[in-house]
Amino acid sequence: MPAFHRKVPKVTFYVAPVANRDEWRVIAHYPGAPIKHVSGFVSKAEAQAWASGPEGNAWGRANYQSKEPADYLPHPEPSGGLWLRGGFERVR
Repeated sequence: MPAFHRKVPKVTFYVAPVANRDEWRVIAHYPGAPIKHVSGFVSKAEAQAWASGPEGNAWGRANYQSKEPADYLPHPEPSGGLWLRGGFERVR
């Protein structure tokens, strides 16, 4: 009988502007865990580069993926508010 591999969820990053400021932030979503924000980016390109680069990967491992996958329950994509109006852009 073949062994079944459980798919390990990954961190999904979204890029969004900070209201009333010239600043961008990255919103991190990991199934079954609280949503976290990383602020302080001066441009959309800088936020996207951080989220899709090695810094974003390292941050995701350090903040979310240190626990066993069995500790997390399935969780849908964030919904409501700006999520429904398209205020965020998914990076990966």
